[in-house]
Parts: sequence; structure tokens; C-alpha cells
Amino acid sequence: MRRNILPNLLFEVRRFAPFRKRGLRYRDISLTRIVLRSVAFAVLFLAAGFLSYSSLAFRTTPVDARNLPSSVVVHSSSGDSNFLTYRRTLVAALDGQGIALTSEDRLNLPADYPLVPGGRYTVTIDDLHAVRLAWNGYVLATVASDDSVLALAGVAGYTDVTPEGRDRIEVTPTSGVSGTAEISYVVVGTRQVPVQEAIAYGTIYVDDPAQRIGWTNETQKGRNGVREITYEETYENDLLTQRLVVKTAVVKAPVSRIVKVGTSGSVPLLSRSVWPKTVAERYRAISSMLVPNGSYDYKSFSDNGNGTITVDGRTFKVQSMAKRNITAYDASEWYAISHGGIAAWPIGSAVPQGPTYSGIPARRGIVATYAFQENGVWVATRLPMGTVLFIERYGLAVVGDIHHVTFDIDRIDCAYNPGEVLYTYRLGLTNRRVYVLAWP
Repeated sequence: MRRNILPNLLFEVRRFAPFRKRGLRYRDISLTRIVLRSVAFAVLFLAAGFLSYSSLAFRTTPVDARNLPSSVVVHSSSGDSNFLTYRRTLVAALDGQGIALTSEDRLNLPADYPLVPGGRYTVTIDDLHAVRLAWNGYVLATVASDDSVLALAGVAGYTDVTPEGRDRIEVTPTSGVSGTAEISYVVVGTRQVPVQEAIAYGTIYVDDPAQRIGWTNETQKGRNGVREITYEETYENDLLTQRLVVKTAVVKAPVSRIVKVGTSGSVPLLSRSVWPKTVAERYRAISSMLVPNGSYDYKSFSDNGNGTITVDGRTFKVQSMAKRNITAYDASEWYAISHGGIAAWPIGSAVPQGPTYSGIPARRGIVATYAFQENGVWVATRLPMGTVLFIERYGLAVVGDIHHVTFDIDRIDCAYNPGEVLYTYRLGLTNRRVYVLAWP
């Protein structure tokens, strides 16, 4: 629109100029045309003035410094960088650039340092390491940018310290950017601690063949001993780190418990009402085979070597065989001794037959076995009552009595008929083969 106004105004001026030179009168010009030309000149002058004022104002108006950015240069271990920022504090500017700070980083300017618009700032970021200074367990935490922990130790004064005894200085380097270095003076102490403990006594079992299986008797009580153990305890900064045995000594020796254990086989004594019947039946079975032949009850005997024996032409199966001590007693001897002595029964007089433990009279073919006692009472026998035996140089026999020997559990005491031993001969202690032919 401004481009059209100026040409029109110039055109009207050219038209108006000749009019004045010719001396034309004003009445020849219409009022409307005069008004329009006046308005055009006014608009023209206003536009020119406005344009001139705008150009001059643009050149003379001062700049607003609040709209200018700040310039920041950053030096760090990861590299250098620079940037422009409109943030008004240093930490806000670093955050805006994605530069994260840790508690171990240090700036040459305060984190809340204000940034002036248009100002230039240089920031140095030091990556520090956490350092623990420990002395006898007391810890001081700090940070340092020195890469050499040994140098830090020197700064802390540790290099001037001479450890005493087993004390030591430990220097642990940092690992990684956020690692922790440690410089420690460790106080090492030791002490010896004696401790007494009991030594348990042991038990010694002693076989006693004079007693039956299942019998035990404690002949000596056991007593615990005492052992002293000396420990060396090592402490580092008053904390126990090691405990070693350095000495052991027996203060009091233990006393072993001794127990005798019966090892002999035995048979519990049954009711006496059973024995006479059993012994009598077995004795009747062998009595017809007894052939008096001096001190023997047989004429011939042989061991066949196949688990059998032959006596006077009759063969018997053997259950077991063992050599045993053999003695002999007269059927009336003990009765005479217990009733006034042998002198009270002159030769040729009738001496009654003494009774056996089984209740039947003593005679050839009846033998006595060993009996086990507890509290003075017979509780078991070495061989069961009614066992059928063959005794070398004696003959067939049945166990029906108990002898009074207390130290020889395998001894067999063989009975003879009244007067055979008392008035004729006495058999001493001999060792002979004894065959078990039948158990009761």
C-alpha cells in the first residue's frame, strides 16, 4: 500500500505546480480535489516521519544483558569440554550437560557458584578417592586426589612410624574410581591362656574263664584325669584372629576301670525236681555197659577219627571232645569225712554212700562238674546235669554232681563205688580226653 501512495502524491504535485504558474484561480479546482490532495500530503509526511523514527530508534536502543548465555569450560579426568548455558548456578549448568558429580568429586568453584549472563567460567573437576586411616581400630575417613597411596601414607605420617613387636602397617590401594584406599596401623598382641579339661578314663575288660558267659565284675573303678592345654591367642586391634595350641601337659593321669568278664559256657541250674529224674534215666541207660576193670569201666576203647568212638565194640557219635583235668573220689569218702572222719569207719565196715547234688547216691559212672557261684549261691554248671560222657581211663559216665574246686572250671571229678578209693587206691590229678556223647 505504501508503494501506491508515493507515486500518486507526486502526480498530484506535478499537476498542481502548472496550475499555479498559469495563474489559475482556485475556483477552477473543486473542493473535493483540494481535500484529497491535502490528506495525501499529510499521510506522506506522517509515513516518512514514522520510517525515519523507527530506523533511528533501532540504532540507539541499548542491549538487554539478561538474555545473554554464560560460557563454561570444564576440565576433568575424562576430558575437556565447553558449552553455553542459561542456567544460573554452576551445578545446574553441569547437570544440564549431563556431567554427574559424586561425593568423592571436588570442584575448584563452589557447586552453587552463581553464573552471570555473558560471563566466562573455567571449572576443574578432580576425581578423589576415599581413604580410611586406621590406628588400632580407630578409623578416620577422608578423600584425596593423590594417586599414590604410599604418598598419602607419608602425608598422614605413617612412614615415620616404626611398628613395634609384631605390629604392622597395611596399605591397601584403591580399586577403580570409586574404590576405597586404606592405610592402617595394626596393633598385634598375643597372650597364653591355660585351660584344663578332663581326660576320660577307659574301661579294660579282662576275660575270666572261671566265670560263665554273661557274668561281669568291676574290680577297679575308673577315674577321670586332668589335662592342661595352653593356647596362644593372637589379637589384632583387640580382635581375636588366631588361637593355637602351644603346649599340652597331663596334670593327673586317668585311672582305667577294670571289669572281669566271664567267658565260659554254662548251663543255668534247673529245679532240683528235674535233675534226679534226668540223671537217673541217663545212668540206667549206661549202667549195663559198665564193666569194672580195675579203675576202668570198660575193656577196650578206640577213637575212630571220624567223629565216633568205639567202646567194647559199641560205636557212639561224639558231640565234642576236649582234654580236661580228672580227679577221683570215693562214693563214701566225703560222707565219712563229714561224719567224724575216716577213722570212724574202720576197714570192712559199711560206709554209707554219700548223696550227690542231683540227689542220687554217688557211685561209679557218676561224675561232678564245676559250678558257678554268685553271692555264695550256685547258679549254673559248666556241664548240664544229665550229660553223657566218655572219660579216657574211666569209662562211660553221667554228670550228676558238683565238685568244690573253685579255680578249675573244666575239671571232672569221677566217683567210684564205696571203698574202692577210700581203702584201696587213690587216683591223682591226671589230664585225659573227655568225649561228650549226649546232651540232656
